[in-house]
Amino acid sequence: MKVYVLGYQQKDEDKVEPPKRPFDHVENVDVQYRREPEWKITLRELAESELRILRDMRVHVGSHYCEFSVEELPGGEFAIVCLSHPELAAK
Repeated sequence: MKVYVLGYQQKDEDKVEPPKRPFDHVENVDVQYRREPEWKITLRELAESELRILRDMRVHVGSHYCEFSVEELPGGEFAIVCLSHPELAAK
């Protein structure tokens, strides 16, 4: 299912350890998702920057690893999306 990133943050910031090797992926990240794009980014360059950060974190839900991309929204804004995400729990 297609889902949009609402935001992200590291879990337990007081327990965050840097990657053991310089190019290891960052772990321990909490990403929030929505079915509709609520986090709208005004510039493609900013969206691409956020996309790089999320990709470097190697975000996963269970055995699914998110492959994020930038989607242009009507009106010229941008959102970050995972196109093959597991079903979201009803809220």
